[in-house]
Amino acid sequence: MVFILFLIGSAIFVVNKHIVAISIISIIGIILIMLAGINLGILTIGYKDINMLTPILKDGITWDFILAIIESLGLYGFISISLPYLSRIQDERNKIIRDSIIALIILIQMEIVSTAGILMTFTPKRAVSMNYPKLLQTQMVSYFQFLDFGELYVMLQIVGGWLLKYILTFYAMLIILRDYGIEKKTEKVLIIAISILAYIGSICASKNSFKLFELLNIFQYISLVNYIVLPLIVFSILAVKNSKAKEDNSSS
Repeated sequence: MVFILFLIGSAIFVVNKHIVAISIISIIGIILIMLAGINLGILTIGYKDINMLTPILKDGITWDFILAIIESLGLYGFISISLPYLSRIQDERNKIIRDSIIALIILIQMEIVSTAGILMTFTPKRAVSMNYPKLLQTQMVSYFQFLDFGELYVMLQIVGGWLLKYILTFYAMLIILRDYGIEKKTEKVLIIAISILAYIGSICASKNSFKLFELLNIFQYISLVNYIVLPLIVFSILAVKNSKAKEDNSSS
């Protein structure tokens, strides 16, 4: 409960600031998370066996494989949260696409290295049976019989990552509401109301770990629909309408 209060309280303080504060916190947080991941990869390198990754696609393309891809897309669908921020970018160089590709490459290699590290440590069968495999992996770290604080890096990644995601999602929602002309008083009431709902929902969901993971599995499909399917449909319709409007203008 204290941890949830700290997370939500910190988020309320940050989202009430300007977008510059959001950007600074996000940049610092991402850099710290990346450094923690690099250090963790170095500390656990002695506990990994690359032979555990083979054979790749032993059973071929199965329904479970397709289902795993769909669920992964749902979790990575949060990239759509960045869309409201694009309207706030003021860059005369017009290199958004290039910078976005670089960021995606960094993200992809981080996820590949992290996932492969877990599989090389526990094998796929054992890894899927663990609730927090990354945390369990760090508990194996021990050098000179006293250096065994690998959990610190994972907690920074998990707690820091969720805090950044919560703040960015919250502020993205406020950007959309401000574009629709929401008043300051209404915005403050909305921030408090959403924070209270988030706190109550978090307390209820975290009472039982089994229920929590069931809810997280359902959340994957909710995220898939909200952040991938619906934006894809909306932008596809918008692209078709724009192309038709250009054709009508050119013909007239």
